[in-house]
Amino acid sequence: MRTVLKAALATSICVYGAQASSQHNQRPGQHPFTSQVKAGTDEFKVAIIGAGAAGSSAAFWLSRAKSRLGENITVTIYEKNDYVGGRSTTVRPYDDKAIPTVELGGSIYVDANKNMVRAVKEFNLSVISYGDENEETGIWNGNEFVLMLSGGGWRSWWTTAKLFWRYGYSSPLKVRSLVKDMVNAYLNLYQPRLPYLSIAVISSSLNFTHITAVPASKYLAENGVSPLFTHELIEAATRVNYGQNVDDIHALEGMVSMAANGAHSVAGGNWQVFDRWIKESGAKTHLETTVQHLRQGAKGKWHLAVEGANEEVYDAVVLAAPYKSTGIKIEATDLVPEKAFPPVDYVHLHVTLLATTTKHPLGSYFFPSAPETTAPQTILTTASGSVEPEFNSLTYHERIQREGQPPEYIVKIFSEKRVSDEWLEKLFGAGTIGWIRRKEWDAYPRLPPTTTFPSVKPTDGLYYVNAFEPFISTMETETIASLNVVDLLLHDRYGRGVCGYRPDDYPNEVKPADFVYGWDC
Repeated sequence: MRTVLKAALATSICVYGAQASSQHNQRPGQHPFTSQVKAGTDEFKVAIIGAGAAGSSAAFWLSRAKSRLGENITVTIYEKNDYVGGRSTTVRPYDDKAIPTVELGGSIYVDANKNMVRAVKEFNLSVISYGDENEETGIWNGNEFVLMLSGGGWRSWWTTAKLFWRYGYSSPLKVRSLVKDMVNAYLNLYQPRLPYLSIAVISSSLNFTHITAVPASKYLAENGVSPLFTHELIEAATRVNYGQNVDDIHALEGMVSMAANGAHSVAGGNWQVFDRWIKESGAKTHLETTVQHLRQGAKGKWHLAVEGANEEVYDAVVLAAPYKSTGIKIEATDLVPEKAFPPVDYVHLHVTLLATTTKHPLGSYFFPSAPETTAPQTILTTASGSVEPEFNSLTYHERIQREGQPPEYIVKIFSEKRVSDEWLEKLFGAGTIGWIRRKEWDAYPRLPPTTTFPSVKPTDGLYYVNAFEPFISTMETETIASLNVVDLLLHDRYGRGVCGYRPDDYPNEVKPADFVYGWDC
């Protein structure tokens, strides 16, 4: 259980187009797959808007299709930031190259994230794995710690005596079973299949519709999970992952928050996966380039306009960023933007990274009557108490050592509001913080119960990856959603998908567990 909660701390930010200082603002190179384009084929031009997990993987899937189908597909990516990676962004404390980078955004992937796992393996990237850390974790309700856990990994925490003493045997084991069933259903998304025309169809095929239709708290109660377990332990995960409480977030995403078994990250930043996808794709990439206008003209061609440049014309456009955040004006005869892109609100999150000489948060803040008490280095929160906590999560990360300076600890804090310098002083002590980096962004969508979603294909030639976000919002699911829209685009153009299957050719047999559709065919 502790591994679930610790890993949850790292999965939390799902951001596209966030402006942040980055250590990876180099322009991707040109390293395409070798392929033989069939003689006499017309060029098919695709524009991708966004270079995060969704856009970079879409370019990669298109390059795979080009190689397999032998078609003349050219891809251009437009990204408003000066870096590739979107949600996965690193910063370097003190801007000191001797200090390892720290993830400002999405920090981990898990074993069930087959596209990320496969990419890391294929690209031979170094991996950091998380599991049996021994530091203490506390769940804070604004007044007191309702639970303190020490050491051990996923399996031991599901069966720890302290957990059972507070919540009983039934609730932890029932949640584990529900999460396992959810993950097993989700894994069907890596099997060969015709592209889905809507997120509602995907949800129905996985038997998730009734789960997204209700709040996490209601669904768990209906399945025999105690309100205490739900509003303390599950809510700690939903607050750190999505900044939302169990009464507000739909049940599917609530369980996704708990599915953090086998957590890993790429040494130096997960952005390297997205950078490699773009490099491997051979796509032409325009960084610091904001698309302002999309207009569908004659013969269904898309005219794309950016500030200070002539219009470019494309056969298809993949929108791989939240529509609202792009600010793009889209014009097409049969397109009603309000219907195709229903409003999706985002959680405005404050991220505070700092370096402190204080090894633990001060006990005087959490234990005023016993200030010498050692506070845990990992603190999650629940809104179940009478006072709303001032933060969503606080976690200690790397220990650093600068030359001639005492040891310091990198701390990451997520909060709904800006935490003041005075508050940080109460938490860590006067004069103990040597470096601080603040960032606020629209981190992830608000995920209320729903059975309706944005359109995957708003109109002919326009495909929307982020229609998937109100369903499940993670780095990995954006790569799954991008494969679906690329498959749909290819079927519309060539009558075949990424693997070359025609509609009647998709295999019926279940592929083995290590099969990953898109990578394997």
